[in-house]
Amino acid sequence: MFFGIIKRTFWTWWDNLSYSIFTSMLGAANPFYLVIIAGFRWLFAEDVTLILQYKDAFFLVLMASILNMHTFPTTLAAYSMQVKLIDGETKSFFREYWGELKKMFGKGMIFTLINTAAGLALGFSILYFRDKLVNIYPWNYILIGISGWFIFSFLLSQFIMSPLVVSDLEEKKEDRLKIGSYYMISLYWMVKKGLLMLGVALMNVFIFILFTIPAVSPFLTVIPIFAYMGFITTMHTWTYRYIFDDFPKGKDFPKRSVRDLFSPFSGKLKKLEEENEEKDEQIKKDK
Repeated sequence: MFFGIIKRTFWTWWDNLSYSIFTSMLGAANPFYLVIIAGFRWLFAEDVTLILQYKDAFFLVLMASILNMHTFPTTLAAYSMQVKLIDGETKSFFREYWGELKKMFGKGMIFTLINTAAGLALGFSILYFRDKLVNIYPWNYILIGISGWFIFSFLLSQFIMSPLVVSDLEEKKEDRLKIGSYYMISLYWMVKKGLLMLGVALMNVFIFILFTIPAVSPFLTVIPIFAYMGFITTMHTWTYRYIFDDFPKGKDFPKRSVRDLFSPFSGKLKKLEEENEEKDEQIKKDK
């Protein structure tokens, strides 16, 4: 299942590479994600003295930001657009994105408030156990580990929750899940599919590092903004579909070969040629 997810993720992202860049850019218009990118760059490319001076405050902001990477309204709308790209149902990208953003905004802001509170509370608990319970060593570090596990579980469950929100807010669907149900369902399946979700998490970390390392250079800071979200929203969508067996009916995934790596470019040329042929035929008919 894991390798099936990775294979489908790569090919559907690659086939829609041009639009996936827009998905990344719009999904990255997430202040919490931008804080993480800025922190990464500051940590590895700038003077870290200020971060070390205010390390506790930086840690709290980081915890809140990590838990809001995937559920902020702009990112949820990006998830929805990537689903449309996977299924080949996009006609007017930016207009549809605006429609999805309006649809996701209300619940997305509720998730943002909940996740911010959870991130700050769990982050503060780690600092409290480290500083205030130092006299009960090593039990304070066990408590720190428990808080860290909650943060990790919370984040991992959102790999399922974001596509679940998109699926639940489809226009044709009448019964909507309650806010708490999103968290309960996502946490349940995160635990039930623990090994699969751990594999997805490790791949997520690898992709994040791969696309974020260039941000160390000021000229390449845009790379994670244009690349990360498009790939990750695709991977989480396929993870959700494999877990819930939610594949579009009548749409089989074709076998792919190495030469299909040129499909994003050859496909554009082929489409342009077809459009030119249609125009020529229309001109002939008009004459």
